[in-house]
Amino acid sequence: MDLGEVTKLYATYALQEKEAKKGGEKYKKMILDYASENRGTFGKTLELPNGVKVEVRSSEKAKWNDNKISVQWLSMAIDAELGDAISVDIDAKEIGKIELDADQMNLLSAIEYESETKESMAVYVN
Repeated sequence: MDLGEVTKLYATYALQEKEAKKGGEKYKKMILDYASENRGTFGKTLELPNGVKVEVRSSEKAKWNDNKISVQWLSMAIDAELGDAISVDIDAKEIGKIELDADQMNLLSAIEYESETKESMAVYVN
């Protein structure tokens, strides 16, 4: 094969790939719309025909005032076992439920801690 034939094949393949990706995104959006409309009917995973799955994932976004964190605050957080109250389940791809006692809540309030849990869905094929 000469360079002209190779570049022609590559250009053809690249164009087909681009069109296929565009189509895939369209169908992915349709699947996510379906899953969103039926969210109450399944747990964390929705298994669809042809090996397609929709997985519900959660992520935690937190912020706090760095200027409020001191060595004394860190020492109190360790004593109050604040780190043990916050769990991250890597396998389930989610933040565990956070159950805090009054002392732990006060510690977080002292640093102006705020958090938000967001839920998202991912589509994949087995």
